[in-house]
Amino acid sequence: MYKITSTHFSNYRIIPVFLDSNDCLFRYVDHQKLKTKIDIDFNYDTKHQNELVEFYKNDIFFLLDLNPSLNNIFHKNLSFFKQLKCKDISISTFVHDLFPVNMPDFFPQGTKEGYNFYFKNIFSISDKIITNSNFTKNEVMQFIKSNNIKNKMQIKTIYLGQDSIKNKIVKKNGLKFSNFILMVGTLEPRKNYEYAIKLFCEFDKINNNGTKLVIAGNIGWDQNYLSNELFKNKLFNKKIFHLTPDDNELDYLYANCNFLLNTSHNEGFCLPVVEAYKYKKNILSSQIEVIKEIFGKNIDYLSNEINSDVVLMESLVNNKKFKMQSFNAELLNSWSEQSLKLMKFLV
Repeated sequence: MYKITSTHFSNYRIIPVFLDSNDCLFRYVDHQKLKTKIDIDFNYDTKHQNELVEFYKNDIFFLLDLNPSLNNIFHKNLSFFKQLKCKDISISTFVHDLFPVNMPDFFPQGTKEGYNFYFKNIFSISDKIITNSNFTKNEVMQFIKSNNIKNKMQIKTIYLGQDSIKNKIVKKNGLKFSNFILMVGTLEPRKNYEYAIKLFCEFDKINNNGTKLVIAGNIGWDQNYLSNELFKNKLFNKKIFHLTPDDNELDYLYANCNFLLNTSHNEGFCLPVVEAYKYKKNILSSQIEVIKEIFGKNIDYLSNEINSDVVLMESLVNNKKFKMQSFNAELLNSWSEQSLKLMKFLV
């Protein structure tokens, strides 16, 4: 959001707003509260903060993130979007994935129904939809077709941006890990950490060479997820570690790992694999569509057969030479470059 908000484009001012759950109306963001949360100064006029947003003809209303709380508007204030349309205000939506609808078993009960209602409504009124991969774009198009949504909108893929590591000083901030395999992502069922832990334990049983598994990510919606597999594992805090690193510590982990392991059941984009590539680290990933879209045959893929996958792990630990020969250059564009591309599409 920072890169978008700080981007100067044409005659547009870019202003963050939020949905007030009390009255289902949008208000200007409280600048100081936002700065406290993410420690960034935004480049916008703050004199109206917390006041109701005034919309004008030719404005662009951009929903940046998947937000089922907007269902409150569809339930209680449906006229809001109709009023925007009457003022010739364009409505655009960014979609990261449709997993709550297409993979409901990996989410809390009732999630599918809420998101299904949200997607039906938001796709019905959006003029433009932006997705983070062609995989997600195809998912959106299939949803629109299967739900008989007649709205004609433009749909475009714009990949996520990257922070440059050129001249970046990486500090370990007390981290002392070496000879380790890295995993990055929220601890939730869709990430399939169970298989990763099972795989690593088998790898350690055969090799026992001091290699560690470092899992970097916050605990997700299911507080009990991995309580037995990870936190009660005999290797926990000996050879298997769970961290919640800050950005600088995460850079250190990327820069010093043996390779990145991704066992996820599915991803809309999977930023960690691109981050690992940026540090010229090899990747061992589950065979999911978006990873094949990004990397093709340039990385190693898991077979989900323990013995075969242990052999792959051994080869990547023993030979750290960077394998990748080719790559989609757009995936290494900066956040600023991708934000500009986004703005050009929106206007």
